[in-house]
Amino acid sequence: MNKTLIIVAHPELGESSSQQFLIESGNFWTEADYLDLHDLYESDSFNLPEQRQNLLSYERLFFQFPLYWYQAPAILKRWLDDLLTMDADGLSFLEAIRSRELGLIVSIGIKEDHFQAGAREGRTISEMMVPYEMLAKSMDWKYLPVFNIHQFEFMTEDEKMDIMMRYACYIETGNKTSEHKYQQFILEKLETLTEDDLSLDMEEQIIFDLFVSTFEEQLDEFDELINITKKW
Repeated sequence: MNKTLIIVAHPELGESSSQQFLIESGNFWTEADYLDLHDLYESDSFNLPEQRQNLLSYERLFFQFPLYWYQAPAILKRWLDDLLTMDADGLSFLEAIRSRELGLIVSIGIKEDHFQAGAREGRTISEMMVPYEMLAKSMDWKYLPVFNIHQFEFMTEDEKMDIMMRYACYIETGNKTSEHKYQQFILEKLETLTEDDLSLDMEEQIIFDLFVSTFEEQLDEFDELINITKKW
């Protein structure tokens, strides 16, 4: 599994229910590390040697932020501007950090169906995030599909649980678009849960084991179907 760092840009991280939910989800379900840019920003600057050295140990990077007036909070731009300075140390760092993966996790207060041609905003989120795609291209990084979360505060508990697992899958695998890979991820997580994690009585444990077994059988059948269609 790739070592993963999630770089969070939020001016009031402790007050954001969506960001706290995501961070708690990531900490529970994945091995990813989190970096709070506002926590690092001291005396109008970052500790660049330390930041650069830290980033070199990660293969997959995510920028996680709320959408403010169609862009990320200013601190992310400031961090990137400082980090990627074209001085001697910066050029050496740019060469050393090639061949990574970059993904975006964007929380948005507007309905998802507003972001499309002919709708209120007139552009998709992917179109609006093109500068990061260009950054990835210039750095020789693999650019992942954007993971966008719309109107978290209005979600039901079931919707939040779905977002939690899809977010964890995205962090661990880089996958957002394949439902099959998502189901594989869910099965792997179910199989790692222990009795202490679940706190089930005997009857509930039997039902849970039956559910996992049925889910695994269905996934195996799906795999067989995929293999068959590949031969067509």
